[in-house]
Amino acid sequence: MKEIGGFFGIEVYNNNNKYYKNGYDFNYARNCLDFIIKERKIDEIYLPVYLCNSVKEKCIKAGCKINYYHIKRDFTPDLEKINKNSYIYIVNYYGWLDTNKIKELKEKFRRIIVDNAQAFFNDYVDNIDTIYSYRKFFGVPDGACLITDLKTKENFDRESVSDIVYFLVGRNEKNANKYYDDFRKSEVDIKEKKIKKISLFSENILNAIDYEQIKKIRESNFNFLHNKLKEINKLNIKNVIYYMYPLLLEEKQDEIRKKLIDNKIYIPKLWPNITGESVIEKEYINNILPIPIDQRYSINDMEYILNIILN
Repeated sequence: MKEIGGFFGIEVYNNNNKYYKNGYDFNYARNCLDFIIKERKIDEIYLPVYLCNSVKEKCIKAGCKINYYHIKRDFTPDLEKINKNSYIYIVNYYGWLDTNKIKELKEKFRRIIVDNAQAFFNDYVDNIDTIYSYRKFFGVPDGACLITDLKTKENFDRESVSDIVYFLVGRNEKNANKYYDDFRKSEVDIKEKKIKKISLFSENILNAIDYEQIKKIRESNFNFLHNKLKEINKLNIKNVIYYMYPLLLEEKQDEIRKKLIDNKIYIPKLWPNITGESVIEKEYINNILPIPIDQRYSINDMEYILNIILN
């Protein structure tokens, strides 16, 4: 029976403002991959060495044999020695790969899965399983979108996030440090989460988002930083990047990273857990500074960051 009256909850938006209207909205990106593995009955997969542990762990838990490949300096996968009938997990680092490059990979390798977690505003290519992450681009506690031709009759339960949304609310009202431990704990807990539909809480927030405005802000911030930093950036950036600005330096990167953190500009290290002979990957882990350019920040904020980097 529907409840009527009583105290208010979070405001509900019913405008069905979904960015990718033909995808499955699951709780987490890694569970999109889990869904693909189960539905396509994948027992062996190629993953990039340069990758977060969560994807590897999900493949292992699903019973997949994992093989690895390296990336080239332009973030494209080095797949010369891989069988063309293999399942290959392609990570679109910083949204570097455009649709033409994805189509080229599809022509050579029939069974590719594209991870667009860092490329929310990059278009997908038809007939390619493509994963997007809402959590990496917007302030929601869960949510990922899978574009696929797979069909399922399974009626998944809804994710519940009422026990973790407090750190998102707290982040808005106070500082990040106060809630960082809670955030890290929730990230660890995600490992045990089963496949579910996106929570109503996150779906509601996503319905209220002005996606085009967010895209414009990110593009403006990217362009400002790139115009000022392209002479010292060792990456040959040709297209707009909407995730973070990847600043690759040959020297003083540790010093600049520390200066940024000392000034409460928090930048991640992607991903410090790889092992083996991974020359390019280790260089990118240690020497790329991913600078925030998202919708929370203005050109004035970009100027502030820039002054710390250059002075």
